[in-house]
Amino acid sequence: MNSKDWQYFQKLSELKNFSDTARHFGVSQPTITYSLKRLEEDYGMQLVERKSYANSLRLTYAGNQLLKHINRILREEYLAKSDLSRLKERKIKMGFPPIITNYLLPNIFDELKENNFLKEIDQVVDGSKELLAELKNGRLDISLLGRQDCQKMLNWNIKLSKFTILI
Repeated sequence: MNSKDWQYFQKLSELKNFSDTARHFGVSQPTITYSLKRLEEDYGMQLVERKSYANSLRLTYAGNQLLKHINRILREEYLAKSDLSRLKERKIKMGFPPIITNYLLPNIFDELKENNFLKEIDQVVDGSKELLAELKNGRLDISLLGRQDCQKMLNWNIKLSKFTILI
């Protein structure tokens, strides 16, 4: 079993068709069939029920359970690759809402830029809602957000604390 098998299964569950799934990945239809067979052998359970018409299928209860795990595993794999890629770049991707960069701290940011203190930071300027989505998807390492209810919005167990910036 490998992550390709999980990717194939994830797409197969979406498209519900072996040929369409194979076409999506640019592989042969038997590749998808053998991948599913490997998963079913590894887990010892039938994961899909094939329908007799149009080469379609539906997931069994076990298949639906596995899909939930696969979705989390593949998301974590994507986040790990993104994190390690940014480590190679040696840069932090940081989000800033426009209100902070344009009105609250413009002199500080100008001074930081002039003194090359921001050269290790890729700045992303966007609204707090969009920055939060980027944080959740792993495309930002850190972000300042201009909302008071961030912990409720995140639905994560985090500790919010006050901080001070000294320049």
